[in-house]
Amino acid sequence: MTTNKYELYSNDFQNLKCVVFTEYQGLNSEEISELRKNMRSLKVRYRVVKNTLASIIFKQNQLDGLVDNLKGPTAVAIIGSPDDLIPVSKNLVQFAKEHKNFKIKSGFISNKKLSIKDLVEISSLPGKDALVAKMIGTLKMPLFNIVNTLSAPSRKLVCTVAQIKAK
Repeated sequence: MTTNKYELYSNDFQNLKCVVFTEYQGLNSEEISELRKNMRSLKVRYRVVKNTLASIIFKQNQLDGLVDNLKGPTAVAIIGSPDDLIPVSKNLVQFAKEHKNFKIKSGFISNKKLSIKDLVEISSLPGKDALVAKMIGTLKMPLFNIVNTLSAPSRKLVCTVAQIKAK
């Protein structure tokens, strides 16, 4: 059973939460394959889109603000969850640095349009795991300080007794 392109695009863009628009003109097939492999490892669908068809689907899904991204050869990284935007943007920004013909156009997350500058800033953020670890460390630090303060007098007593014993 074959599906037409409209159905394929419609399924991809239905309930769209997060997407990054890119321009791939000038990349050879090996470079595009490398990019797709990178995206697949992040569980992201990377699709070359037909601009007219994508603009029809965006308008039908009340995503009219995204239509202006559909100029020139366009490919989209369709991200399943907004939580995954940081690793995807890191990967795309790194790929753009390594391949001069690859350009990031813009992005979209939860009804908010992202500029190239926004995506570069997002790519510089630490990942979700690092942020969670940092937050846990911040929450635990006051407890360590309290324990350290409360145990200081007994430590001083032990050190004093050890010094007296040594004399």
